[in-house]
Amino acid sequence: MVFGIRKQIQAQYGMEELRRKKKELEEKKLRLENREVELRNKIDAIEKKNKEKRKIDEERRKAEDEFLKYQENHLSQMLNTLQEGSVSK
Repeated sequence: MVFGIRKQIQAQYGMEELRRKKKELEEKKLRLENREVELRNKIDAIEKKNKEKRKIDEERRKAEDEFLKYQENHLSQMLNTLQEGSVSK
């Protein structure tokens, strides 16, 4: 009979230990889920910032390209005018 009581006490202690462990694991799971949400939000913010930066850089390059094309056309016309002036003299 003592053996049975001892086993019952051990089982109860084991159940309490399992409940405590379960509670700890659930708390840890909640902390990790919160951390996951936090990191996903951080990733989203970084991706949004990078997307905006790429868009601004692309617009800047496009404007620079248009300016260089304009400048090329203008200088070509000026060169042609100068060459025509030299030839006619």
